[in-house]
This record gives sequence, C-alpha cells and structure tokens, in this order.
Amino acid sequence: MENENNNNNEFPKILIVEDNEAERNSLKVALEAESFIVESVENASDVEKLVNLSEFDVALVDYELSDGLNLIEKMKLPAPELMFLVINANNSVNSSIEIFRAGAYNFMTKPLDIPALVKTINVMIKERNVAVSSKVKFVELQSKAGINYKYNDERISIITTPNPDMLINDKAKVNIIKIFKRIFETVKNFYW
Repeated sequence: MENENNNNNEFPKILIVEDNEAERNSLKVALEAESFIVESVENASDVEKLVNLSEFDVALVDYELSDGLNLIEKMKLPAPELMFLVINANNSVNSSIEIFRAGAYNFMTKPLDIPALVKTINVMIKERNVAVSSKVKFVELQSKAGINYKYNDERISIITTPNPDMLINDKAKVNIIKIFKRIFETVKNFYW
C-alpha cells in the first residue's frame, strides 16, 4: 500500500516518538518502505531538539512514554496542523479517553498491523490537507470580504464588515454563517 502525497507534492513526513529502540527502528524501516520520509526520536527531550515540528504531517507517539500525552499538547503549540496517532500497548477505555482528550486523531494497539497503520496515516494526511486548504481558503475569503467574526462554542456570535450592505438581509447573513460553519467543522481541531 503506497502513501498519499501531501499538498506540497512531497512525500509525507512522519515523526516517530518511541522509547523502545527495536520498535522505533522496525517501525521506521516499515514506513520508509512505504515511501514515507521518517524521523524517529526516543523521548520528549529529543522532540524539543527538532528545529521545525511543522514540517511533519503525522506524529506517532508511544502512549507508554513518561510524558507521552503531555508531549502531544506541547507539540501542538508550534505545529497546530500536526496530526497525532498514539501507539498503545493496551486497549482500555480509560486510556482511549485520555488519548483523545490530549488531542490525538486516533490510536492503534501493539503489535502494529503495518498495512492498517499505513491506511490510517493516509487518511490522516488527507484530512490534514483538507483542513489546511480550508483554513487558507477561509482566510482568503475573510480578507477579500473584509469580514470579521467571533466564534464561540459551535456558533458564530459576531459578524462585522466594513460594508454594511453586505449583510443587509437575513438570507445573506444565513448564507455567510453556513459557509463559516462548514469551514469551522473542517478545521475545528486545529488551533489558529
């Protein structure tokens, strides 16, 4: 199964954060065989040494790391579009809840099924690319129309524009709100 290209027409970049050297190396080799560009590190301090986290499309993070879930939250700050897949040795409900609360897209249990992993990574990359593209289009739309908004708790609470005639009727307001909601649904998991 071959991987999906990202928006930059490059091979997708995967970051592996795994403290077990044998697992880290075998996972790296398996993903490189699928034409991913892979960088692997052992722990959170190694992640902090990386210059540019935003160059990665997906990060695979070992749940068993001493600060694995906190690491996800820390990594999202400089790289909000980075998608996370947590690798977990068990499949308990509590760990699943913790993983999603930390901001992970998904998780897989060990031992990893490589074809399923590649498929999951490809889905993650497609969704990431759609979200990034939607964010860019939204910013362009906002800029061209001169529209400002405030988005709170799943609803748009304020829309302003330098041209009041633009929002003169309720139908125009409803259409703009529908457009914003569609875009927000696509990108709501990303910080901006």
